[in-house]
Parts: sequence; structure tokens; C-alpha cells
Amino acid sequence: MAPMAPDLDFAALRRRAELLGLVPGDVHLYHLPPQALWSLATYGLFGRYRHWSRGKAYQRLRLQGELGLQRIYELIVHTEPPQAYILSGNRPIEDLLVAAHVLGHADFFHRNVWLKGQDADVGRKVLLHRQRIGDYIASYGQTSVESLLDTALLIEEHVAAYGPQDLLGTIAGLAPLQPWQRDCLFMVREEALYFQAQERTKIVNEGWACFWHLRILRGLDLSSPDRLEVALLHSRLVAMTPGWLNPYALGLEILENLALEAGAKPGEAPVGKALQALLDVAALVDDRALVRDYLRQRTVDRLGLFVPRPGDATSTDAEDVRRDILRQVGGAGRPAVEVEQAVSGCTLRLRHLHEGRDLDLPDAESVLSEVQKLWGAPVLLETMVGGQRVCLRHDGQEVRREG
Repeated sequence: MAPMAPDLDFAALRRRAELLGLVPGDVHLYHLPPQALWSLATYGLFGRYRHWSRGKAYQRLRLQGELGLQRIYELIVHTEPPQAYILSGNRPIEDLLVAAHVLGHADFFHRNVWLKGQDADVGRKVLLHRQRIGDYIASYGQTSVESLLDTALLIEEHVAAYGPQDLLGTIAGLAPLQPWQRDCLFMVREEALYFQAQERTKIVNEGWACFWHLRILRGLDLSSPDRLEVALLHSRLVAMTPGWLNPYALGLEILENLALEAGAKPGEAPVGKALQALLDVAALVDDRALVRDYLRQRTVDRLGLFVPRPGDATSTDAEDVRRDILRQVGGAGRPAVEVEQAVSGCTLRLRHLHEGRDLDLPDAESVLSEVQKLWGAPVLLETMVGGQRVCLRHDGQEVRREG
């Protein structure tokens, strides 16, 4: 892992960011080869415990990278201080844009309520998790530990830092497990909560970084060819592809529109009340709040967003587009399941929070079987299918559907 190229004056870029009103703080920058970036993109943090599912994800990224279908320029990890890993072999102008982008991310980490104060010592903790899981494999066998992790990762999306007790936390705390099993589930849950916060702020975080890398670079004394290259690199970053919601483009366009509404001049760095209005938004919103409260018709039109309608019809109305996006972002595309009643040794009662999408019942039954194995008592899941109430009940032998 090589340090950042010495010819890039990162300190000067940071001073420029601070003059614009950002507070990125200290950031550590490193160059990495493509293989290491693919690994980091797969695991999210260096040093995490290994699992076959992540191996599959790595191979998919490797293939896309080698075929030229995807290029990862940088990844920044929310630790204290933030660690930014940048693709080795970049041209100097690419490093310049990426470094400015990283400063936007670092400011957002320190500012946003969902990320500020998050466990910044997570890098050390995942190393300890990997060591403990390795010790459990040595003591109890790889098959036993991997089987437990398979089930834990199957339900790790059902964690919650706020609100009712989540499914994984309930099982880890109340199920009749051996100490090593309980420890493994709590480790999976702790890491899942860290990454959940990243997921729920993906659009606003990337939009914030794009918004400010443009302003940081516009204030530099660049040659005309370099300015053209920056514009080309930026345009590739925010390019819209049919069938894919580009978080960089969506977040940037919403923030650009907010800056205009607050009184900033087009393309210029906001100051005064306009700057404060943007800082307030960045401090409080996640992706769902950003789209729900600030997606305007102007953004829909500029990005060419639309929602399919029956037949060949489409809608470009902002309200229709907003509803469609909200069904996709911040984990909204996954089933939301909450624990209604949990008493150790008794039936675990779960409820699917129906948001317009029916569960795939065979898939739900498969997951319920895995949950029941850990819980050690009957498990009941209530949902709606086709507008009718359906209960799935696993008594330890089989799943039954009850209307």
C-alpha cells in the first residue's frame, strides 16, 4: 500500500475546502492496485472475516474490472481519521479530482447525523472479530461456524440502530445459543449496523462529494486542457444509464437545485445563508429524506427520470418519480421485518411491514426455517399477500401457511 503521490498538494486542496466552509479534518490517502480496491469494495473494510459470499462478489468485481466494464477510482472508509484508498496508476489530473471528492466525503462524515459519532474505531474491531471467528473455527470446526454465519448474513439486513428490537439482535440476545454462537451473531450485527448507516446515506454522501469537488477544483489555477479533462471525468461520474439510478447524479442535482433555491449563483460556491442552508441539509438528511423533501421537477427533467406506466406509457411527474425512488433507496427495496413478541423459549412473533410489495413466499419460508433453527422454538411471521393476511408458522418440523 503506497502513500499518496508527493506531487499532489493535498494540504492546499484541504485549505481550499476549508475556505469554502467545509471541515474535512485529517484524511489519510493511499494508492492501491486494482485487486486491493476490488477486495475493499467487496468487504467494505480491510481485515474483515472471510466468507464465501464475499468471494463471489470479489470475482464479479474482478471480472468487470478486467473487462473494462467498471473502474473504481477511490474508496473512502469512515474511520477516525478517514482512510481514502485511490487507484494506483491514475493520471495526476485524476488524482486531483479524486482527492477533492474525498474531501467532500470526509466533511460529510463529520457533519451528517447518521454518520457523525459512528464507531470510528471499527477498523480495529473488525480485525478482532476476524481473530475471534478464526479461533472459533479452530475450536468448533469450519462447517459449524460457517453454517452459523450463513444464517446470520441471511438476516443481517434486519438490524436497527433505532426503534424496536431488531431480528438479529433479538436472536443474539434471547435464543438458546452457545456462548461462541451468541458472540458471532453480535459481531455480525455490530458490523451490519456500521454498514447500514453508509447505505442509508449513499446518495446524499456522493452528491455532497460531487458538489464540492466541482467548487474546490474551480478555484484552482488549472490549465485549459486540465479543466477540460476534469469536466470529462466529472461527466463520466454523473452519467445516467437507462435502468440504473446513478447516486452521484441524483444527489448532485438535488443539491445543486437546493443551492439555487437558497440564493447561490449557478455553479458558484454558496456563501452566507445559502451555504448555511446546504450545511443544515447535509447535517440532518439521509437518502430517503433527501428525495422525499427536496426532489423537484427541475431535477427530474434535467436527469430525464421517469416511471413506467401500463402499456408503453411513462410518467415524468416529480411526485410519481419520488414515490418510485423511495421504494428503492435506503434499504427500502428489502423486506422490513420487526419483532412483535420475543420471549425466550416461546413463539417468536414477527411482522412484515408491507410497503406495497408482497413477499416471495418460498423465499420467506426458507429464511423462516433458518431463523427457527437459531431460535429453537416456533416462529411466526405475519404478512399480506394479494391484499390478504397470511401467517407463516414454523414449528420446528415444517412451515405452514395460515390465512
